[in-house]
Amino acid sequence: MAVLSVGAQAGFCSNYQQTWSNAGQCADCQLNIKTWAGEQAYSVFASNGWQAELNYVGGDSSVASGGGTWRNGLGHAYSGKNFDMDLSQQGQTLSMIMSTVINGQQQIIRAKFRCTG
Repeated sequence: MAVLSVGAQAGFCSNYQQTWSNAGQCADCQLNIKTWAGEQAYSVFASNGWQAELNYVGGDSSVASGGGTWRNGLGHAYSGKNFDMDLSQQGQTLSMIMSTVINGQQQIIRAKFRCTG
């Protein structure tokens, strides 16, 4: 299957810059989002070490849900952990909710990103 840039579609932008997070500011945190040709699915790659595979929710390309994994060896509690994720696009703002379990406790990271292209 070929991966295409989302930029030409009505759904998510292909690149985002983080503007806010309850886990702390990250001026260098960026997302790259690709869609799979012929499928209602996205691949999301984050500059801070995680990636996810998400599917459109109810056929709506501006809302997606799925899961992913933090890369091993990052030196923090999330390193190597799996997570669930929801993304939703409103105008140029992408909202993210990431949920995982660390030491038996559910952890939720919320973040906002702005479309950069």
